[in-house]
Amino acid sequence: MLGFNVPEALVLRSNGESNYHGAQFSITQRLSKGLHFNAAYTWSKSMDTSSTDPGSTAGSGKPDVPNTGFVVQGDLRNLEANRAVSDYDRTHRFSLNFVYDLPTFGSGSKFFTGWQVSGFFQAQTGTPYTIFSPEPEVQTAPQYADLVRGSGGLYRLGFGRPGLCGSFDELNQQGGDITEAAFNRGALCSPLGQNGSLGRNVLRASAQSRFDLGLMKGTRLSENVAMEFGWDVFNVFNRANFASPDFELGSPDFGRITSTVGGPRVMQVRAKLKF
Repeated sequence: MLGFNVPEALVLRSNGESNYHGAQFSITQRLSKGLHFNAAYTWSKSMDTSSTDPGSTAGSGKPDVPNTGFVVQGDLRNLEANRAVSDYDRTHRFSLNFVYDLPTFGSGSKFFTGWQVSGFFQAQTGTPYTIFSPEPEVQTAPQYADLVRGSGGLYRLGFGRPGLCGSFDELNQQGGDITEAAFNRGALCSPLGQNGSLGRNVLRASAQSRFDLGLMKGTRLSENVAMEFGWDVFNVFNRANFASPDFELGSPDFGRITSTVGGPRVMQVRAKLKF
């Protein structure tokens, strides 16, 4: 039909599926000898055929291509081929928080009493991600051999995936600087307009961890008045937690990591008057 814009003709169906399995473990130490802590660990796996909720037909600033909430990657006629770990899956997650009242070693001095140290630590697996091509339009036959256009699909699929021409170990090989080469782009090739052999969410971002620490000194000035001074350090080791790399074929930053999760080391000093 003349003037018919295919990407804007959408049929929405509730035919996706997902499941989650996990095991949770926790240990809690109630206040004993000045120490209280809670440690929790989760080992889990979430799988589905699509993780994104429908939003708008304009995905990632591309008004002519539906977003992932509307269009399933790969072969739209075979949703099971799109089954993989969820976009938000984290295999391992560990967290620990504690509060410890430092001992006075028998001293009754106001300088030695009232000291408390606290902290929070968390470590987790990075999230998975998919390499895909958001621009499937092919104008000439030779463009089918192009990695970006050839991965889009012959039938103008919304999001196509490339083919894996090397081994998965070759694809998962990182460069000397992970921010410049999060994976080996040389292991990818064009599927020549067909459905690429690379699966969904086969790669993962780097693991993430963070440790916060606080030191507090409380001093009683009178029976009803007390003063607290505190020093807090967030991200004590100033760890850079990398986000997922740019996994969009054709992007100038494809394969590079351009952002982090969480902030750098930050310190703060606080004072509180209690009465």
